[in-house]
Amino acid sequence: MEENGNKNIDDVQKLFYLIERNRYEMAENMLGTALAKDPDNLDLQYISANIDNETGRFYEAEKTLKQILSKDPDYFQAKYLLAQVHKDKDEFPQAELLLIDLIRDFPREPEYFVSYAHLMMQTINLDKAENLAAEALRLDPEHPGALITSILCSLSKGNKVKAKDQFAEMVRNYPDAEFSAHSLYIILLENKKYRAAMRIAQELLRNNPNNKGYLEMVKSLRLVTHPAVLPLYPMQRWGWHASAVMWVLFIIAARMATKYLPEYQ
Repeated sequence: MEENGNKNIDDVQKLFYLIERNRYEMAENMLGTALAKDPDNLDLQYISANIDNETGRFYEAEKTLKQILSKDPDYFQAKYLLAQVHKDKDEFPQAELLLIDLIRDFPREPEYFVSYAHLMMQTINLDKAENLAAEALRLDPEHPGALITSILCSLSKGNKVKAKDQFAEMVRNYPDAEFSAHSLYIILLENKKYRAAMRIAQELLRNNPNNKGYLEMVKSLRLVTHPAVLPLYPMQRWGWHASAVMWVLFIIAARMATKYLPEYQ
């Protein structure tokens, strides 16, 4: 019996190893064999839900996680993953209830506060998101997710000076700050917030002046944020249609100016 238990632990560890490396097909094949031998194993079922969630099969993941929680309501990993699934499905009230439960049960776990802060950012409740990130930082001042969320809250609220100060402090004081800074930089690029990304790249270069990669990041973003490409900003931010509208408005404004402004002799 003990041998079977050890075998299950080994299987779980190997499966998580495969999932972390995005080797989902291999993980599913191995999981199928393991579940055939032990179909009632909740850890294996949880891994199945993990794979479904990572591969976008949210409804399958939700069904499996609810089955797990019906058998073991204290399986907190399943509850947390179910909250993430609800977030991915834009079911924000359901996700919020689960995260509140987790914070009530684990009031000193910063990860749950960070996840709740992310949810509040998605629902544009920036003050609450900022407070939740601050609580996560109180519990763990070096938590990368909390650091990034706090800076994103400041940027989203238009407080660029505060965000810059927060970022500079993060880079200076925390050992994992460079990784967090890279994550923040990528988030900003994905959201086409090039000027904010530029400030991140400049701060990284300031702290690592010999790093060629950071120098290239700054150079590239200088091209994107240069005043000469200002008319293209709507295209970068919202697509070709927005840029076309801006150009049409610019042409109309120029014609109006030509027609109605006085001529100087």
